[in-house]
Amino acid sequence: MCVQPGYAQEKVDMVAIEKIRQKGLNNSKVIKIAFQLTDVAGPRLTNSAGYFRAANWAKNELTKWGLTNAVLEPWGEFGKGWELKKSYIALTVNYYRPLIGFPKTWT
Repeated sequence: MCVQPGYAQEKVDMVAIEKIRQKGLNNSKVIKIAFQLTDVAGPRLTNSAGYFRAANWAKNELTKWGLTNAVLEPWGEFGKGWELKKSYIALTVNYYRPLIGFPKTWT
């Protein structure tokens, strides 16, 4: 006696798959969105200027796409925001040498 396993196979819609593939390869907005949220808005620490730049850009973009109720929801008190505008570190004793470093957030 030979037992053959049975498989129910769903018919694959290759036309739909090709449309999705072409949209992703030729009309994707992923790179533009990532650029806006990272490079343009900058660091997005809670309650920072970069966070609000990114959040407002996303809200406005969703509104442009047709979402009618895009809003920034308040979630509570956080405290002070933080944004690094300029930082410079240098070794000055024995000889001068610039150092690469960044201050810790909220310090």
